[in-house]
Amino acid sequence: MNAMMIPSHFLATLLLTACLASRVLAAPQQAADAQDLHVAFVTHTGAAEPGDTTFYTVGQKQLGVGRLASIVDIDGEQVTFEVLVSLEYNSGSGPFTGFVSLFWPNGDTVACRYEGVVMRDAAGNSQWNSIVHVIDGSGSLTGATGTGTVSGFRSVALGGSVEYTVDLTIHRQNIEQGSGSPESADGGSSGIESGSRGDLAIDVVLTGAPADQRLRRVGFENSIRYGIFRIGGTAEDGPLPVQVTALGTLGYRIGSGPFAGFLVLDYGGNDVLYCRYEGHTTQLSIDSTRILGRLDVIAGTGQFNGAQGEGQVRARRGGPVGSTQLTSIRLRLR
Repeated sequence: MNAMMIPSHFLATLLLTACLASRVLAAPQQAADAQDLHVAFVTHTGAAEPGDTTFYTVGQKQLGVGRLASIVDIDGEQVTFEVLVSLEYNSGSGPFTGFVSLFWPNGDTVACRYEGVVMRDAAGNSQWNSIVHVIDGSGSLTGATGTGTVSGFRSVALGGSVEYTVDLTIHRQNIEQGSGSPESADGGSSGIESGSRGDLAIDVVLTGAPADQRLRRVGFENSIRYGIFRIGGTAEDGPLPVQVTALGTLGYRIGSGPFAGFLVLDYGGNDVLYCRYEGHTTQLSIDSTRILGRLDVIAGTGQFNGAQGEGQVRARRGGPVGSTQLTSIRLRLR
């Protein structure tokens, strides 16, 4: 026989070495898997709670902000599932943007960026499919990242119960200051030209009661704030008094970041102008925040029926969202 004979004690040594090597190679993968939290569930939210939604209907258009929530079971724990959105629909279909969050009883939280397009069929059913991205968390999930999918189905009117199907993988991270947030700390650029007074010039103080806001905090030292804002005020210095309402979603890091929503100018007597409102907020100091926003007219009633136009908002605020905000609105109609 020409085959090489391997002594039994040497063969045993090789097998032991290979076994140990495989364990060493597997350990990092097992550690990585232990860092991941996978959640998957289907839930029905029920109708929105009083005060959780502000929607306007103008002809076939619907716009505004809303909150839906439910309790889901995750590994035997009762976890709160929450959706906060700003939406703009035409005949029941259209885009939305906002946030999906999970709140555990021990204070752990994960927050995800959520956006998509709702499609309503001839039978009146609305469906959407979204890819969501974790922006950060709190508790043991501070600094978390991850991705997943959220699908929705609604067969009732806006604000009614929604069936959500959620599949989300959360990657735990070491806690590091500023990690996990996609928002820019410097507030970015508004894209607004200065100096144009427009056809409508309104200077107004806007404020919002804490109970009207749906704002949450996550991240290292609660550096990330996100959710729904609703503020308003009345300007009486012009030819006619006008009730001004601003509402939408925001995502700030260290006080700065983008917002998107709507500005409504109500002159009474069915004379109302509806604008899309988006821009950036920049926290200049602990007691000074600058807000720059762009306006685009999307609907109007009464004397504003069929109006088009664009404009700008410039504002300063000395405290948190909802505190006194000195606001300058300039809008050119055509």
